[in-house]
Amino acid sequence: MTTDFHGLTSDPIAAVQSAHRASLSLTTTKGVIRSQAVAAMAEALKQNQNDILEANTLDLEASREMAVPDLVLEWLKLTPERIQTAVQLLQRLSELPDPIGRVMDAAYQIDHCQTYSQLMPLGMIAMIYEAFPELAAVAAGLCIKTANTLVLKGGSEASHSNAAIAQALWSALEKTGLPDSCLQVLSSDQGTSVRELIVQDQYINLIIPYG
Repeated sequence: MTTDFHGLTSDPIAAVQSAHRASLSLTTTKGVIRSQAVAAMAEALKQNQNDILEANTLDLEASREMAVPDLVLEWLKLTPERIQTAVQLLQRLSELPDPIGRVMDAAYQIDHCQTYSQLMPLGMIAMIYEAFPELAAVAAGLCIKTANTLVLKGGSEASHSNAAIAQALWSALEKTGLPDSCLQVLSSDQGTSVRELIVQDQYINLIIPYG
């Protein structure tokens, strides 16, 4: 597995295998630990805001040189307000009750029986997205809260921003004792194939294309 930034990898197969292994242990992690991890993510984003904004400036400058459309530039642009919104979402998410194991009435009923459903983790989720770098933090928080691991594949136009956000999130995972392999971030170089990622259905339980 090759890396071009601490934790980033250009090998989709190694990334999904690592995230799959992490998902097996994450499902047994107590909800309070996962909530603490999400709260730590919010704090890490806040503490690293300046570094993230500096990285985003590099992405914006490179995109302007490549004549990226103004609409995409707007999607790509991070501001203190946008980061603060992501921080607030993570903070609120961390305060919610643990959904895992919750029992509810099933959406269907069988005659003469009472049927129930129980919320369980999906396992491993992959998300492929363009621009919107703050989306990575929100998606990571949702996945950790629900005991799922996440593989992120962002667009090349947001490579510096994605790396800076990932570093903040990994520091939060480390602080709360969760393995950083719960969150895998694929680098944006040409060697990282989306096709290689999406065919790993023996490991991936859900793929979300965004953008």
